[in-house]
Amino acid sequence: YEGSWKDGMPHGRGTVYYANTTRFEGEWKEGNRHGKGTFHFTDSDRYIGEFRDGQRDGQGTYHFANGDQYIGEHRNQQKHGRGTYYYANGAVYSGEYLESKKSGQGTYYFPDSGRYEGEWKNGLPNGRASCTTLTASATKDSGRTAKRTDWGYSTASAVT
Repeated sequence: YEGSWKDGMPHGRGTVYYANTTRFEGEWKEGNRHGKGTFHFTDSDRYIGEFRDGQRDGQGTYHFANGDQYIGEHRNQQKHGRGTYYYANGAVYSGEYLESKKSGQGTYYFPDSGRYEGEWKNGLPNGRASCTTLTASATKDSGRTAKRTDWGYSTASAVT
């Protein structure tokens, strides 16, 4: 650790270099990452934002090694609250997250210019929504979901 100390613990600005080549540069409080900082992961992921009690917590930007990027709220190391996720393939999700899963209201923009606007639950489309593609537009209720395979998963369900 290089930086300010208080009562034998990191406190103030400082940088810690971990044995696995990760590092944190930023603010410390009583030995914990707390305030603004940057965490560099071994796989080239990087988080720039707010920390509380050693955890990603508050506003921040997470850059993934694969080119994806998330800008928004975090709580307890997870995407939580409002945020926008930019996929490397050109897709974008803007909306609400609950424990790193799309949950609540949100809009997913497909790389082909189509979009899904509506409700999400546990990371999946769920409930009342509007889906627009280059060739079709529809409004669906939960239980009648169009099959769309370029979301990274396939959703299809029957009316019960």
